Amino acid sequence: MSNKELNFKTKSEVYKDFPKVSERILRPLINETIARVSGISLKEAKDRKIIYPRELEYIYKELE
Repeated sequence: MSNKELNFKTKSEVYKDFPKVSERILRPLINETIARVSGISLKEAKDRKIIYPRELEYIYKELE
């Protein structure tokens, strides 16, 4: 990702940013990253619709 500042995004926006990566691969990666970075349960991470900038940073690094 470019050096522009990361803002809040929805999970569907992240899916659109990586059209060549299957949603079946992205979904668990996103949820596990949210749970790990925010220190919440995996169930809470799955229920959450918004991804915070610090979580996005980890997700984009993982997918580069």
